[in-house]
Amino acid sequence: MLTYHGREKFNLHDYEEDNIKVVLYDDGMEVDSDSFLFLDPNTSIMILQGNEIWSPPLPPLNDVANSNQATASTSSENPNPQQLLSFIENLKVAKRKAVTSVSESRNSSKKSKMPQFVSVSTGWMHYDYADRKFKQVRSSTTQQLPRSDLTIPSSSNYGETLKIMENLYFHHGKNFRGRVSSMVTQLGNSHGEEIPNFTNIFEYGVRCSTQKSRIYLLTRKKIADVFCVTDSSSADEGNDPGLVASTSSSPYTVNAGRCSPTAMTPQNQMQTSWTNFNNSPQSQMDTRTPQTQTATWTDSIMHVPAGTPTVLVPVDRRCSICCDRERNAVIVPCIHTFCLECALQIEGMGQDCPQCRGTIEDVKEMFLD
Repeated sequence: MLTYHGREKFNLHDYEEDNIKVVLYDDGMEVDSDSFLFLDPNTSIMILQGNEIWSPPLPPLNDVANSNQATASTSSENPNPQQLLSFIENLKVAKRKAVTSVSESRNSSKKSKMPQFVSVSTGWMHYDYADRKFKQVRSSTTQQLPRSDLTIPSSSNYGETLKIMENLYFHHGKNFRGRVSSMVTQLGNSHGEEIPNFTNIFEYGVRCSTQKSRIYLLTRKKIADVFCVTDSSSADEGNDPGLVASTSSSPYTVNAGRCSPTAMTPQNQMQTSWTNFNNSPQSQMDTRTPQTQTATWTDSIMHVPAGTPTVLVPVDRRCSICCDRERNAVIVPCIHTFCLECALQIEGMGQDCPQCRGTIEDVKEMFLD
C-alpha cells in the first residue's frame, strides 16, 4: 500500500512495486507498511528507485553560512597582535576619511547656500576706567538705544561691519556719551573681548556656537597724555611732594638803570637865604638859585645772570569730590582738575563741572613725575 501511494504521488508508474523502497531521510532505514504507522507526523522519508543507494543529505545553505561564521569567530578569538594593530589603523583611516568628507560636504553646502543678508543681534559696551572693564550700555527713560536685530549684507567685512555699528549707536557721529571721533572702537562679544578679523559677516556667523550671531560695539574713551616735568636749580633743595614747581626753560636777564648822584643845597644855607630876605630893607627877593642837579637814567644796561629759578607753590593734590584719590585728570575747557575716576563719571552722567558749572567737552589724563 505504501509503495502504491508513493508511485501515484511521484509518477513512478514505469517502475515496478518491487523496485521501489521507502527509507528514512535522516539515516536511510527502510520503512515498511507496519512501521510507517508508528512514525511521527513530521518525519521526513525518501523513496529510492531501482538500484539507488541512500546517501547522507547535504545541509541547508543557511546552516553552511552559520557554520562558517562560527569557525571564523573561533579562529579570531585569539588574534595576532599585528592583525589587531592593522585593524585599528584601518579604523582610524576610515574615520578620518568620513569626518573629512562630512566637513567638506557641510562647507560646500554652506558656501553654496550663502544668503544675501544675515540678521545679527547687536549691543553696545563702554569701557569703565574705574572698574577697568567693559560694561553694557542700556536704554533709559531719557536715552533709547536700538533694540531690533540688524540686517547686514553677508559680504560685509570687519571694517564695514564696524562702520555700520558706529552709525547705529552714534547718530551723526555723536550721542550722550560723546563723539565717536574721541573714542577707540572695535567689535567684540558679550564678554567684552575683541573678536578676530573676518572677511565677511557670514563667515563669523558660521563660527559662532549660538544659533544667532551676536556682535557688540566696544568703545573706549581716548585719553591724551599730559606730562608735567619739574626741575631744580640747586642741588640742596629737596623735592616737596606737596609743592608743584613752575619752571622756565629759557634764561632771561634783568635790565637795571644806572643813577648819577645828585648835588643838593645844604639846609643851613637855605635858612640863611630866607633870613636875609626878611631883613633886607629893600625887601628884594633873593633870586639866587641853588645849584642842584636832577637824577638822570643812562642808556647802559646791566646784565645780571639770573639762571633758571624754581618757584614752589603748595597745592593739595587730593580730589575735591572723593577727597581720597590724587588729581590726575583735567576737564576741558575750564581746566579744573579732579581724579580720573570722578571726572569720567561726571562726564558720563552728562553733568557740568562741579566748580564752575561749565559744560564739559572732554577729559584729559595727567601724568605727574
